[in-house]
Amino acid sequence: MRFLFIVALALVDLGSGWRYTRVAPRDTPPPDDAAWEEVLRSPRQHEVWYRVPLPSPLPPDPQLVFRSYGAAFDVFVDAQRVYSFRDPSAAGRMRLHTVPIPPGRHLYVRVPQGSRLPVLGGIPIVASRDTVPRALVRTVTGSLQADMEDVAVGAILIVVGIASAAISRVRRGKNASALQWFGVFCALYGLRLIADSSLPLLLGASTLHVAYAVAWITYVITIPGWLMARSLVGDGWRSSLRWQVLAFAVFAPIGIVTGIVTGEPHELEPINNALVVIGAINILANLVITRKAHTRELRVVMIGSFVFLGAALLNNAAALLNRDVDETPGFLVFVACLGYAAVRTFTRGERARVELAQELATARDIQRSILPTSMPSVEGLRFAARYEPASSVAGDLFDFVAVDSSRCGVIVADVAGHGVPAALIASMVKVAVSSHARLADDPAALLHELNATLRRDVRRNFVTATYLWFSADTVMIANAGHPPPLLVRGDEVRELGPYGVLLGRFAVTAYEPATVALLPGDRIAAYTDGVIEARNTRGEAFGEERLHALLRNGATPDAIVEEVLGWRAGDADDLTVVIVDVAPASGR
Repeated sequence: MRFLFIVALALVDLGSGWRYTRVAPRDTPPPDDAAWEEVLRSPRQHEVWYRVPLPSPLPPDPQLVFRSYGAAFDVFVDAQRVYSFRDPSAAGRMRLHTVPIPPGRHLYVRVPQGSRLPVLGGIPIVASRDTVPRALVRTVTGSLQADMEDVAVGAILIVVGIASAAISRVRRGKNASALQWFGVFCALYGLRLIADSSLPLLLGASTLHVAYAVAWITYVITIPGWLMARSLVGDGWRSSLRWQVLAFAVFAPIGIVTGIVTGEPHELEPINNALVVIGAINILANLVITRKAHTRELRVVMIGSFVFLGAALLNNAAALLNRDVDETPGFLVFVACLGYAAVRTFTRGERARVELAQELATARDIQRSILPTSMPSVEGLRFAARYEPASSVAGDLFDFVAVDSSRCGVIVADVAGHGVPAALIASMVKVAVSSHARLADDPAALLHELNATLRRDVRRNFVTATYLWFSADTVMIANAGHPPPLLVRGDEVRELGPYGVLLGRFAVTAYEPATVALLPGDRIAAYTDGVIEARNTRGEAFGEERLHALLRNGATPDAIVEEVLGWRAGDADDLTVVIVDVAPASGR
């Protein structure tokens, strides 16, 4: 028993009985009176004294082991000064100290006026000379061991936050925004837990830098939190959630700048805390009154919000009584509820996206099935085509109306817009052309009937088209607001037929056809405007001149489309190119 008592006495933590007071500068400790029970409010005008009872008896050859974060302080045992420290570079930085102390009733630490608090860190230890190494290890690691739970939780939240934000960025969209802001919120909260622990100080950060980091995160962290709530609930009653986000987006930089100007990082934190409570109440009110609260996700968020708000209010109330209540468990419940809601919302959106992708794939297959699967066989003519949609389904269309081995019609059309609506109208054009096949040899009459059909059945979109009828050694052309086909004859490239009026908008009585005699070696090219209007990173259009040069050099539709794909950047249009080559004289 005597051995155990000696071992226990060799390391004594001075963890209880501390008192402090602020007084005018003096060379000896203040007298033992009621002043030690008071907390005066003039930290810059008075020096601060700390006092703690010393154990009796002291360990043999007693040494005081502690860490500090101040640039200047003095250590007394009763009225005897036993240690003075002055090092401006140590302000806010962790330093370890070992001080021999004599027997006495009280240990005092004096901090000169104007010094930034806190100065002492952790719990000072009175150790025998032999146990000083153990005391130093405990002094360094003790605070980290106490904060290990916060560090671990913070690290987990950072990982969860980064993973959530990364997943939301992979699948961008409205359903991913809640998960994205949840990830940012979690990561910031975890970062604040770690920043507010002793780990940054042990790694060499200063207390002032840590205070600024914690304060800045505190001012900023609410913004992604409110954005996440807005993603789940909407703008709220009379757009209150939208205004709440704007208010905190304005207040956060004000709080940060105020802290920098005054030198007090947490200067506006009381105002921020009050605003956070108001914001939380606003969200809860919107959750209660919104119809969306009937969804499972928001019911869970409501429960988590009540738990966290209750923990936060309890923590604030305890602070008024100089008590400390940890709100972290309540926050973890809140995070779990938010994570559930965000992940569920994201998963539901992903299911809808997968279903839409499947429907688009089906639509793409259906659309491709209505396109020609092979080129027509017409004496003296060789047909080639390339169709490249900008998305899963497109508004471009080309088709052939083959009558016999010497006559054939070709239509190239472009529906305004992209995606499913344009693809549906393109399918209607295909059906309409087939239903009017009797007019295949009359391009003007065929376009007239297409215009009447589209004007009757499609009122919000319009279609441009060109129709070519190949017969004997001629081609007859009619255009409806479409880029005219091109005739390539040697080095000459010219447009065929007048522009005409687009389909589906106007009650046009007739379209004007044009007839051109074909010569051996001629090339006829019909295309959609996505070819010449494609723009590169500098905003330059592909243009007609480049298209003409490719056609004069004998480029195939595949080669032309590949050139355009290599040229364009950013938003893209559907691409369609159809080329009809007239056989040379030897092949006619």
